[in-house]
Amino acid sequence: MELDILLRGQSNAYLLVGDEFGGAGAAALVSEVQRLLGFDGGTDTIRLTADWYTPGSRTIYGGTAFIGDWVQRGGDGAWQPLSHEQDLLAYIAGHPHPQATETAVVWLHSEYDSLNAGLGTAEWQSAVRTDAEWTRAALGKDVAHSPYVFVSAIPFSGADDRATQAIRAGMEGSAPTRPSMPGSGRGPPTST
Repeated sequence: MELDILLRGQSNAYLLVGDEFGGAGAAALVSEVQRLLGFDGGTDTIRLTADWYTPGSRTIYGGTAFIGDWVQRGGDGAWQPLSHEQDLLAYIAGHPHPQATETAVVWLHSEYDSLNAGLGTAEWQSAVRTDAEWTRAALGKDVAHSPYVFVSAIPFSGADDRATQAIRAGMEGSAPTRPSMPGSGRGPPTST
């Protein structure tokens, strides 16, 4: 099995890919995922994929809110991709890896969204579901083969606690959409 890990988000995502993927964060992430999944690094492999420096093809942007910098509602009320989201989708299109049977989307977005005192769980989940549709379409994968893995909402200086908790609740409410693990008692994936 080949597993891709698509890393996306704010500047804290960079900590996992610094030094052109040769840094300690990347090595630790790949090593730990291999260990947890029982991968041998030969027959079963992991490829960490991300970009923080190529204009028009980045998956990481520091100092950005997911809602407002990556996506926003259009005049018709539907979610619209903004330039950062378009760059993410361009990155995916420009770096196909059909050998990967699965792509885990590791989500490090919460800090700047937590500054939005009016943000609620339903709005956050709606934006993430739309993003997941776009991302999975670009990957050519369904929900069972491209789970979103959320890094817990990170408390942030100046953040509104209600917004942080809304994001946390949204992440937890999306957890059942990840593929079920044998013996976990979780049901099949749903819509996110």
